[in-house]
Amino acid sequence: MSQMIKARRQALGLSQADVAEAVGLLDRPTVTRQEVARWERGKRIPRGQTRRALAEALDLPVRRLDLAAANERAQRAGLPVSMPDEASPPKGQSVAVQALREALLDSGAAAMVMADEEPDEAVPDAVDLRGGLADVMAAYQTSRYGDMLDRLPGILRHAHVSAATANDDRCEAQRILALASHAAAMVLTKLGELDLAWTAADRGVAAAHHTGDEAVIASLSRSVVHTLQSHGRTAAATRLTEKSADRLRKHLTPTAERSASVYGTLLLAGAMASARAGDRASANDYLDEADAYAGRMGRDANHLWTAFGPTNVAIHRVATAVSLGDMGVAHAYAGGIDASRLPLERRVRYAFDLAKVCAEHREVDRALANMLAAERLAPEQVHHHVISRQVIAELSSTSEGARNAELRLLAQRVQRAQLVAVASPG
Repeated sequence: MSQMIKARRQALGLSQADVAEAVGLLDRPTVTRQEVARWERGKRIPRGQTRRALAEALDLPVRRLDLAAANERAQRAGLPVSMPDEASPPKGQSVAVQALREALLDSGAAAMVMADEEPDEAVPDAVDLRGGLADVMAAYQTSRYGDMLDRLPGILRHAHVSAATANDDRCEAQRILALASHAAAMVLTKLGELDLAWTAADRGVAAAHHTGDEAVIASLSRSVVHTLQSHGRTAAATRLTEKSADRLRKHLTPTAERSASVYGTLLLAGAMASARAGDRASANDYLDEADAYAGRMGRDANHLWTAFGPTNVAIHRVATAVSLGDMGVAHAYAGGIDASRLPLERRVRYAFDLAKVCAEHREVDRALANMLAAERLAPEQVHHHVISRQVIAELSSTSEGARNAELRLLAQRVQRAQLVAVASPG
């Protein structure tokens, strides 16, 4: 982490005093040049909120600094886990990501139409494409990322061709292309392929606007918000949330669950963006408005794969409190939440937040129990998710965690998964 901070500062032509001043304006006025020097010498690790300010000052994705901090804590604890600066992929990811890249960037569909040529392969009709997209999203929501990566490039290629060639229902073809691009942006963000995730979200937004479907447009706007957050561009993420929310309010029918679900999930994304920007008031405002829509629905639904409802709002209250560093508040919110009705991916992601809260309170056994339960449900997600590895590193850096045999075994399983991911040819 120290070398990353120093190299980036020098690349931008900044002095240590310049960085200290920028971080001070964004987060802690007490940050000094000497403190920046200690970060660069590896003597100290900047904490969560300070890392967010440092990421903005250095124009770095905050995820990279979070990963580097986790790596450094792991090394200090003697933890045998490989923690690279980017999210490590599931097995064969390099091949799968390349296939996604080609599907997203392929201009063959447009060229084919201009040349009046026939596609190289038969393109499934809209019914089959919708079914394939549903299967891809089912794989995502059940944390089967390998299955999702296997199928998504084909869906994207066919959706591109269909959108370029459909005559009877081009709007539906664009809708499928938009949502498939949204799926690509989601999984690529989790895998640390942030630039490609941005491309996917951008292509999806363009397709969404051809549909005229405000729910689909809002869904893709949410995708862009998440991608901006991952790049550390929290201010841009919050601006986009408000702009998109204003647009959707004009067309929203509160009793229509599909629209309300997408709108509510956009508000949750805005709450997380605000929290990561350190804006507690805006985060709470977004959560309260989302809570009102969830209350009108009165149940947890999954329209357009949003998993929106009272439970998702509740777990986002925990997540925003964790992001803001309000661990006591997060601990209070966490009591009594039953996430069992949510899709598996959401439940496991919530388990990570619970483990972080327990870790902050030095409740190592409880934190580990959450992680082991999550691993039993979704080993891929636990072994490859950035936050999972951060939690394991943080737990292992404590004196109690360093002595915990189960924690060390979990760390070793994560390490083996990383080695397989790096070594696998696909």
